[in-house]
Amino acid sequence: MYRYAIFATAALLSAVTTVYASPPAPSTEAKAGDPRDQIVCRRYVRTGSLVDSVRICKTNREWQRDRAEIQHQEMADSCRNRGTTGDCPGT
Repeated sequence: MYRYAIFATAALLSAVTTVYASPPAPSTEAKAGDPRDQIVCRRYVRTGSLVDSVRICKTNREWQRDRAEIQHQEMADSCRNRGTTGDCPGT
């Protein structure tokens, strides 16, 4: 009888935690969100390998920000390498 009581209590606790741990139902607001907040995954092959790859997932907004930072860095390196300061942005 003691084991039955322990089993019943454990089953009740697991059922209660399962109800509270389940994710909320998706709302219509989340589906109609900004397309820049949509997550996009890209796969990159590791250098020196033909089959090993890395999967990186970011939002479209993060991919755009990364692309802008790379372009800005390339422009700064280009200006530094040319030795000019007058025609480069931000100088």
